[in-house]
Amino acid sequence: MDLEQKAIERIKTASEMSLEYYKQPLICTYSGGKDSDVLLELFKRSGVPFEVQHSHTTADAPQTVWHVRDNFKKLEEGGDKVQY
Repeated sequence: MDLEQKAIERIKTASEMSLEYYKQPLICTYSGGKDSDVLLELFKRSGVPFEVQHSHTTADAPQTVWHVRDNFKKLEEGGDKVQY
């Protein structure tokens, strides 16, 4: 099993646990950086229900803020639940 599949399987396992014990979907925290972009894509590929959350710190570069806004707009248009 490659690393991508291993990560997706772990997300699926965590999702099952969250839904069983807390009756809530997982939350993918999102900073707008490249690591967050990869994690978000893994969540999408896993097919599990999830929410995306971003905490605006006011210390982010303007380009990061624009990137987050663009991505969240696309997520909302796709029907995903996002939190700013």
